[in-house]
Amino acid sequence: MINARGDSISSLTEHQKVVEIAIREALPHGPTIRGTSLYTWADEGVAKRLWRRSRKRYLYELEIAEADIRHKGDLNYYSEALDAVKSGKPFEDAIRK
Repeated sequence: MINARGDSISSLTEHQKVVEIAIREALPHGPTIRGTSLYTWADEGVAKRLWRRSRKRYLYELEIAEADIRHKGDLNYYSEALDAVKSGKPFEDAIRK
């Protein structure tokens, strides 16, 4: 079993924290889901590409039972919201998609 190392909110930039806090507030049980979950990629190609950029040491292949999935989200919405925050524009629509 692989467990999350803990809540990473303290390691985020100020702009990322704005988006992260808004997402946590928008989701039922948001702080628990966002702070204690293991984040994975559904697409192996995307996972490999992003892993190379991250300079992390390991990339794991996992099998996850559908019943164990707490939330599915699209990182593009997070990125849209982050871009909006950085440019001083409203971002709420991006996190509610």
